Amino acid sequence: MDKFIVLSKNLNDPYLGRFANGLPNATVIDQNDFNYDKHDGIIVFRGLTKRKLIENCKKDNREFWYVDTGYFGNYRSLSNPMGHKNWHRVVINDVQNFNIINKPKDRWDIHKIKLQNRKQGDDILLVTPSEKPCKFYGINLDEWVDNTCREIKKQTDRTIRIRQKARRQDRVFANTIFDDLDNNIHCVVTYNSIAATEAVIHGIPAFVQAPNAASKVSNTKLKDIENPFFPDENLRLSWVSSLAYSQFHINEMESGKAYKLIRESNEIIN
Repeated sequence: MDKFIVLSKNLNDPYLGRFANGLPNATVIDQNDFNYDKHDGIIVFRGLTKRKLIENCKKDNREFWYVDTGYFGNYRSLSNPMGHKNWHRVVINDVQNFNIINKPKDRWDIHKIKLQNRKQGDDILLVTPSEKPCKFYGINLDEWVDNTCREIKKQTDRTIRIRQKARRQDRVFANTIFDDLDNNIHCVVTYNSIAATEAVIHGIPAFVQAPNAASKVSNTKLKDIENPFFPDENLRLSWVSSLAYSQFHINEMESGKAYKLIRESNEIIN
């Protein structure tokens, strides 16, 4: 049977505390008290700040479950009118879900989000990463913005609009990314942000520069910025259906349903 060590900051992480209730044989400890060599079991944690832990687990082939914000469903919508942060992705042995697994679309349908038709626009929306991904991937934000803009300008004279990562309250309830996507956008360029997923769902081609859950439906080479690839309806539906089986409502995490679905999906991959 699986055994889990759940790392909760000050034993006060509201999401991991509830997730632990839905995991078999789970022990919650303060992340500051965790000893990699003495505490055995599958490690469950949140946050890109634990880069060294991730590197050690990969080096030692030690299983870990990484928890972070879900790819969709956390904005105000028909299924989430208050825009609560209810949905969380769980990734085994990595920080992003890269594979498209053959899954039904029932969990995608829960969100009542429409895959929008391909939109045409003039401007390029550059979405910057936040501080944590910059540290995790070892990039300097200002240098990345300058270098990326320089590369884009070698390929096109389109206007580049820069969207900085704001606080969740500001970007979910006021100046949302969808406000920008609806405003004459040709494509989105980002590092590894969920913005790529949001763009492709919204009908806008995306360019990603680091491994990303949207990589299989996005572009990676800025030389293609004038003629970007955009996935057809079947590929997009397969992709979002797969992602929907890798993210879970907090109630599903607490009830044990998420654990069951995660193990079933992992068996398919392996």
